[in-house]
Amino acid sequence: MTEKIRHPTLNWKVYDRHGYYYTHGCMIKNHLKYWNDIIPKKIDRYLEIGSLQGNSATHFLNNYDIGSMVCCEPFGRTKTVPDKELFLLNIEKTGQKEKVELVELMSDDFFKQNKKTYDFIYIDGSHEYLQVKKDSINGWKCLDIGGIMIFDDYKMCTLYTDDGIGAKPAIDEFLKTYEGEYELLLKKYQVIVKKLQTYHQEDKVGN
Repeated sequence: MTEKIRHPTLNWKVYDRHGYYYTHGCMIKNHLKYWNDIIPKKIDRYLEIGSLQGNSATHFLNNYDIGSMVCCEPFGRTKTVPDKELFLLNIEKTGQKEKVELVELMSDDFFKQNKKTYDFIYIDGSHEYLQVKKDSINGWKCLDIGGIMIFDDYKMCTLYTDDGIGAKPAIDEFLKTYEGEYELLLKKYQVIVKKLQTYHQEDKVGN
């Protein structure tokens, strides 16, 4: 990885990746070889739970035919880093900011007020067990038949999670509970499923 430089306007140390600036390393590069084979190039309604500085959002805007994109990100996870400013500048750099709706809510609050459905959902917000469980259930209810859902950090070390449990048990529970409703497309560091049908009619989980 190249050394950090000073952001041209924020005066913050960042990595320059083809004109997009991030304070962290590339979080998606190891996934691209799978995405290229699995994810259809046209996505009508994209939902992302957890966007931070826009790493995945900018990739999809630049490499896929996106109709609209909702990014649910309350920011504040890294209080000393200008995550929101970097997100907005990176999205603007794509030249497609008119497609992007930023919703600055916790995911529970977002799902309570959401009225839309999506054909692609990327879950990469909290990495704690309970929140991943709620995001998976709520996200599944908003996913169209034939839609794709990605769970990030399935194999994240629990040392990096506040609850010491992490995302894996929640994702495993989801796969068991909704077995028969999805096609499993990938199960590595990320888990990717395609929705085939739905049997469950529970209310959204947001409390």
